[in-house]
Amino acid sequence: MWVSYTSTAVCFTAFQTLELLPSLKVPGQLHIILRLTNIPQDNWLTIRKAALIRPLPACVVQVQGRVYSKSPSVLYTQSACYHCPTTSCPGADPYRYIRLHCPGASEADTVRGHFECDYCGQDLQEDVQRRVLSDLCHIQLISSDITDVCHRTISSETAILHRVINIILRDELANTVSLGETYRIAGQLMLEPEKNPSQRAHLRCTMEAIHVQQATGYTAIPPSPAANDKISKLKQACAYSPWAFPATVAYSFAGQICPPGVFHRLKLALLLSLVTVTECASLAKEDVTCVPEEEEMSVINSRKHGLHLLSISSDDLLQSRLMTYASQFSPTCMSHNQATSDLFGTVSKEPCLPGCSVLCAGSLFLATGGICLLGNLSHYKKDSQTQLQHVLEGDCAIFSVPFRDESNIVGRSSQVQQVQVPLKCAVWAYADQKSKKKHRQVPAATSLSGKPYFDNVNLSKALVDRFDMVVSTQSGSPVALDLADAKVCDMLLEASCSHSTDLEHRECLLDDQDTRQLIQLAAAKRPTFAKGSQDLIRSFYMASRQMRSSGAFGTDIPATAIHSMTCVAAAHAALCLRSEVTEDDATAAILLFEESMVACFGSSVLNVSCQPHFRDEDLDAYLGEKHCEYMKQFQSQLHHFCAVHGTGVGAGGWEE
Repeated sequence: MWVSYTSTAVCFTAFQTLELLPSLKVPGQLHIILRLTNIPQDNWLTIRKAALIRPLPACVVQVQGRVYSKSPSVLYTQSACYHCPTTSCPGADPYRYIRLHCPGASEADTVRGHFECDYCGQDLQEDVQRRVLSDLCHIQLISSDITDVCHRTISSETAILHRVINIILRDELANTVSLGETYRIAGQLMLEPEKNPSQRAHLRCTMEAIHVQQATGYTAIPPSPAANDKISKLKQACAYSPWAFPATVAYSFAGQICPPGVFHRLKLALLLSLVTVTECASLAKEDVTCVPEEEEMSVINSRKHGLHLLSISSDDLLQSRLMTYASQFSPTCMSHNQATSDLFGTVSKEPCLPGCSVLCAGSLFLATGGICLLGNLSHYKKDSQTQLQHVLEGDCAIFSVPFRDESNIVGRSSQVQQVQVPLKCAVWAYADQKSKKKHRQVPAATSLSGKPYFDNVNLSKALVDRFDMVVSTQSGSPVALDLADAKVCDMLLEASCSHSTDLEHRECLLDDQDTRQLIQLAAAKRPTFAKGSQDLIRSFYMASRQMRSSGAFGTDIPATAIHSMTCVAAAHAALCLRSEVTEDDATAAILLFEESMVACFGSSVLNVSCQPHFRDEDLDAYLGEKHCEYMKQFQSQLHHFCAVHGTGVGAGGWEE
């Protein structure tokens, strides 16, 4: 506070000496705002087990955390002018008594009655027309580590407790923070009694912010020469085919969770989604806010989040373990628990602002910049599924937050503010095909045989269409499914009979450090689209839409299909470490999309069948030269299909 007074006095003397403001008469006419930036940062939001009682210093500190809750912006009195009612008194000068808000002061310190004149002792009168109002809001900051529970191993020695700190934002700072984002905030700590009369003996810790800077939880790992050399050798070994490298990486990915070849399509989808998530995090760190029009399709995802993924299988355990394992490669991960946390957000009363409410972020928005694991989506209530569908469709959630304006000028009035919170995370979920609930009537889509597919997973077609990639691990021949189950059982038996160190030192193509390095290299590519790849995706979209809306198929293509295929193609090119999206990447994206259509509806316009698992004897058919020949034949068939059913499709003849 004394720093503000000293700065005001220095500026007042300088202005008077240089005659910059002739109307300046008293220091109270100046409002000096100090934004301190170079303040040492300390982790005040966590308490370790060795220091459960950690006192907070009553000084200016800097903390970094994620915005957990935010109240609507209300008005507060920034300054007020008073004068003595006696005209002959020197206190009658309109600039004699000017009260300015300073950090740590309350509204009553600026505006109240019974201010006495220093000259005659009479009560001062306020000039209401000269009162200056500004914005004010309250936020709560939590530690960013609370969203990284999937990345850490917690023991009794390293266990920590997380606490929430209340922060007051005033003036232009009130509109600089968003729910779920990470910020570095400097401010002055204050200790004040609780508003609740039953808790007056307790002190409430509050910080008044004086500087806000947006931060990010993404930290690029330093490049490893050994990892780069291993990736380069694997890339050279797969040079015979433009599709071999991503398939080989997916084959060796998560080998300690399930055997290679099992859940192969799901592993590939997880890698593609991780590339998009990491790229969005790196873009946010570089503060990339817009994309030029000529590079409209040069960024993997213009929605500021990664690819949404839905897996359909009867094995909940392996799906959950695979997604949890893959989430450790993302910058941020939030695992949602239906019993203890809210998915979207809640509106509750704000004790510091009478008549106002505060919006608390749910798991979807606390996972900003990363991945939100939803678990088994079939176990969610119908209302939650419908609300999730709307959030994924609009890439945002809208909340109605009531508040009451306490200003003496506009009067007290109850209002409702519509708060729109954007979605900036990728959603991963899985569904159980064995889950059936009789009390839930979900409209089911039918396949060519008339068999309902969505009824088996208790999900509506509209919700499934919101996911960019849908992978079914139950499709394929029964023999392949039995072999996959046998391989998983053999791996579990081997793990139970072997020592843990033997499994950790098992040879693999790419270990965790190499995979992390590969994802980071792929996210830095940011490939641009070639004209041929754009035309292929657009032509297939129109041809498939025309084909599926007529004839025996009868299943409309999702409206978001063209954007999903575009993002998947760009992610495939980035995973191949290419700087341009070619027709080969578009072909791979269309193949994955057709497999997801088979998983959802049981039909494909290109006679594609899902093969989520394969045996070691069939490596050449899925990773080798036979796979390259199959992809070339599929590409030729794709061009023929677009030429026959996509006639009349030009550059402007498609819609998203």
